Amino acid sequence: LKLQFLYFIGSMEDDEMMWPETASEVEERVRQIRTATQKTWDTIGNMREGEELTYDKVISPLVTVANYKTNPLVCEAKFLQHCSPKPLLREAAGKAGETFKKLRRQGRMREDVFRTVRRYAAGRTEQLDSRKLHFLNSILRDFRRSGLSLSPEDRNKLERLLVEETKLCKRYNANVGEDKTVLHFKPEELQGVSERYIQDHLVDGNVCVTLKYPDVFPIMTRCAVSETRKQVAAGRELRFGDNLELMVKVTSIRKEIANLLGYSSYADYTCEKAMAGTASEVKKFLNELKDKLAASGKKEYQQLLRYKARHMEEMGKPFDGLLQPWDIQYYSEVMTQAEYGIDQAVVAYHFPLEHVVTTTLQLYEGLLGLRFVEKEKGTFRSWHPSVRFFSAYDGDTKKRMGSFYLDLHHRHGKYPHAAIFYIRKRRGTRGAVSCMLADLPEGSPDRPSCIGHRQMSTFFHEFGHIMHGICAEGDGNMTRLAKCPRDFMEAPSQMLENWCWDKKILKLMSKHVTTGKPLSDELIDKLVKSRFVNASITTLNNIFLSSVDLALHMTPPNTVEEAQALVDNLRPEITMLANPPGWNMLRNFCHVVEHYPAAYYSYLWSEVISADMFCSKFADGISNSAVGRSYRDLILAPGGVGNSADLVHSFLGREHSQYHFLKQRGAIIDEPDPNAK
Repeated sequence: LKLQFLYFIGSMEDDEMMWPETASEVEERVRQIRTATQKTWDTIGNMREGEELTYDKVISPLVTVANYKTNPLVCEAKFLQHCSPKPLLREAAGKAGETFKKLRRQGRMREDVFRTVRRYAAGRTEQLDSRKLHFLNSILRDFRRSGLSLSPEDRNKLERLLVEETKLCKRYNANVGEDKTVLHFKPEELQGVSERYIQDHLVDGNVCVTLKYPDVFPIMTRCAVSETRKQVAAGRELRFGDNLELMVKVTSIRKEIANLLGYSSYADYTCEKAMAGTASEVKKFLNELKDKLAASGKKEYQQLLRYKARHMEEMGKPFDGLLQPWDIQYYSEVMTQAEYGIDQAVVAYHFPLEHVVTTTLQLYEGLLGLRFVEKEKGTFRSWHPSVRFFSAYDGDTKKRMGSFYLDLHHRHGKYPHAAIFYIRKRRGTRGAVSCMLADLPEGSPDRPSCIGHRQMSTFFHEFGHIMHGICAEGDGNMTRLAKCPRDFMEAPSQMLENWCWDKKILKLMSKHVTTGKPLSDELIDKLVKSRFVNASITTLNNIFLSSVDLALHMTPPNTVEEAQALVDNLRPEITMLANPPGWNMLRNFCHVVEHYPAAYYSYLWSEVISADMFCSKFADGISNSAVGRSYRDLILAPGGVGNSADLVHSFLGREHSQYHFLKQRGAIIDEPDPNAK
């Protein structure tokens, strides 16, 4: 596995983005985009009765309309809100993003365009291939889901409901985001938490803790004092103003929206565009998984209970014979340290960032039959000097497929998490362009940046998303009209992330910052064995959250009391943990309010598919380039075009199965693989 980064000066044809440097340049791009978009809509909307309609005249312009990311100006105008070091440029790019969002909404409400598309679909005589049919049906579905098939009266009602939903969701998120709760503890009440954490939060002799995740996580995993963990956990489920009432109102409004549009529930409205297809299929999936994990979950519960009993005895505290919601993370960490004793600081010294980046690119090159070429810094436009820029080529044909940026280090005003942004989608000779933003430490010549195993896995996973964007074929792929379903979009990268737990790959990915030696066999064995510690309990908790979300959006509660009863019943039924009186995670369930309504199950669904693909097809290791090329052609290349279930079936040669997901987590031990030939 050898990778040579080739540097050259000159044009990258039309792969390179012309990033704006001032707010006025952003505003000019927005003006051009708005003008071109309206012109396309007007042209299609003004097509007269009797005029010959063709795919190229009606549908093709809507697939790559000027306000979609197939237009480089869109990416250049809005992307820098996430990473520009210039505050005014970030502000202008953020406003551009809001403008494009409104513009897309306007497009979906153009009755004249809808009439033309519907006329074309009804009178179509030309034969369309499956790809063109996909885009035709996606456009029609987009109009229908926006309410254009409704009467004017119902359309007005829909608009009022959507405005009210947005307003309530904004209030809900503000209650969480603007929460000012501060809990005060004496240092001795945080036994087990690092001294640095305590000093960082110490004010006038008290340790001040907010309900934000960075404050909460160290306490829930490290604090030996049960009462402290309980107070912090209670804060996350008892505070946040009137959010429980808002959740009831939001889900009720969503039910009305779905019914207006002809769906029996908002869950079915959401699932129509998902791989699952229907809410009943999701419910079946969650129930099957819950039942199959019940026995291994009980076994893990008893293991953690033994650790708690021992700990309570050591602390001289009474043992209640139960695990509480605030116990799980702490005793999982205690158990992991007791049985595997992994020092993450030692592990991190084995993952210098530059080596991780280079080796990751090498592995993806070999697996997918690609070649990456880096352009020398200073010879391309970027928003910061530390940004790196690569082009990707097919290893056999040498055809340029797309490009990607890596912006990996922390700085003020930048998006604070690891994420991939598909900043430009494929069109004509212009390849797809993606960017990875991360928040990793920046090293120096005498002190290289090192990252932990979790960060290494995250980088490997996120780079898989870059490959999905670059390998997706055809104009308009991965746009709104050809977007991977939410319950499948993580599966390709989750599948690839499995390599981060493979002994051979860990040997390649690790290189001690001082000695140059890879991780020892002993340390690798500990890492691998620790991967699925208490995985059944963790998965059951995700099933609980997914089940609550699904129930909310299938049959919404009418009152706060019904919302409370929902959580009171499902928590012990699925997780084996009693729900403390009055506690309700719906007060702080932002995922389903904004980004994942009726879709929280998606990550689990994707994990099941990713485990099946990995264990079934890559038993010979990452060096099997034939399987890697099949994966690229059958899973990555279609992008968001076509039926995801069909793609997985083509790759596996059968329907996907839960077997390998369950086996990885110890829920299946002796049962043979029912899919083995």
